[in-house]
Amino acid sequence: FETMYSFNTHALDFAPQKLQGRPISRQQCADIMFDEMKELSSQFASGQYAPLIGKLIDHFHYGNGQPWTDELLNRAYAEIISGIGTNDVLVKIKRAINERLNSKKQVIIDYGFIMEIKSVIKRDSRLPKFNRFIDKFNGLGISVHDIYAQRISLARLQRYAMSWEGLLFFKGQDHFGLGKEDITDALYNKFRFFRICFFLQRHRDYAYKPFMTNFSAHIRINGRV
Repeated sequence: FETMYSFNTHALDFAPQKLQGRPISRQQCADIMFDEMKELSSQFASGQYAPLIGKLIDHFHYGNGQPWTDELLNRAYAEIISGIGTNDVLVKIKRAINERLNSKKQVIIDYGFIMEIKSVIKRDSRLPKFNRFIDKFNGLGISVHDIYAQRISLARLQRYAMSWEGLLFFKGQDHFGLGKEDITDALYNKFRFFRICFFLQRHRDYAYKPFMTNFSAHIRINGRV
C-alpha cells in the first residue's frame, strides 16, 4: 500500500476570493450572448441553409422587431412545396384542376372554381412545413419553428388543346421568438441556445423584440386534358 498522509483542513483558506476582471456594459453583455447563440446554432445548422439562422440572429439583434425575409428561405420554401413527401397540397390542387378541366369543355376561373379548390385544400391536404427529419440539422428547423399562416393564390391558368399550365403563389409566415410555453417545453429547455434567446427577449433589461418571418414562392404546375 502507498503511504497515506493526513492533512490539516483548517490550514486551507476557503475565504471568498475577489474576482478579477473589468465591468462590461449591458450592450457588451448582450453582444456576447448573441455571439454565443450563433456559436450554439451550429449544432442545428449545416449545409446550404446553415446561413439562415445566423441572419435571423442578427435581425433579432438589430432589427427592432421589423419583419424579415430572405431569398435563401424563399428557395427552401419552394423546395418543400414541390418536394417528395411534402408536396401533398400541390398534388391535390393539380388533381382538382385536372378533374375540373376534364369534366368541362370550357373553364372559367370563377368564384365557384376557386371555392372548389379551396375546399380540397382545407378538407384533406397537409400544408408544407419544415418538419422533415433533415430539417433538424440543415438549419431550417431552428430557423422556422412552424409555419403559422399560409396563403395560396392561383396567379394564372391557361388551357390548351391537350394540356394546361398554371402558376401558383404561396406565401408563408412564421414568428421568430419564444413564449413561456416554448421555454418550459422539456425539449427546448435543455438547450442553452433557446434559454439565451428567451432571456434576451423576455428580460426587462434587454427586451429584444421578436419579429415575423415572411417567405414566398411561385410554383409552376401543368397537366393534360
